[in-house]
Amino acid sequence: RLALASGLAFALSELADFYVYTQLRKRSVLAAVLVSGAVGATIETALFLWLSPIDLTWPTLAGQVLVKVVLLAPVAWLAARGINRIRSRPVRPAVAVA
Repeated sequence: RLALASGLAFALSELADFYVYTQLRKRSVLAAVLVSGAVGATIETALFLWLSPIDLTWPTLAGQVLVKVVLLAPVAWLAARGINRIRSRPVRPAVAVA
């Protein structure tokens, strides 16, 4: 039951993460990464706690989500900055060798 809860929570959270990211990425990569990560982490944690045989309380859920989002934010911000830098670089034409 634990493995099923984990797998199902992961799959559904990744689908939600992907959906949110694709909706927001055209506006801002940084916002897309941060918001989709927060949504995915929240859904995964909530579903896992609800489906698993582990008896944890809702304050535990809040703590889990808070830690995941707080730890995710700096990493996501750095990743989004790197993506924006790559996107903003001008494309150099290939040099023909004769």
